[in-house]
Amino acid sequence: MPDPGEHKIKSFVKDEAETAAITWRKRLMGEGGLATAEKMDARGLLLLIAGFGIPSKFRSLDLLDLIRQSGSNEIAGALRRS
Repeated sequence: MPDPGEHKIKSFVKDEAETAAITWRKRLMGEGGLATAEKMDARGLLLLIAGFGIPSKFRSLDLLDLIRQSGSNEIAGALRRS
């Protein structure tokens, strides 16, 4: 039975979010890597992929770097709900 609070994301929206996440990651990699990302960049990208799904181009280490840089304790509730 589907969760009444769950919303179905249209495929074109999910595709746009994936493209945005990959582009964002590419920019951050060009600026020194995810481990050196600014807090707001890391937080924004982490929330984007938490909400729309993690693109296959992301590695486990990428996620770890984003979590470390984002101040994830401040957004833990949002991450748990996504």
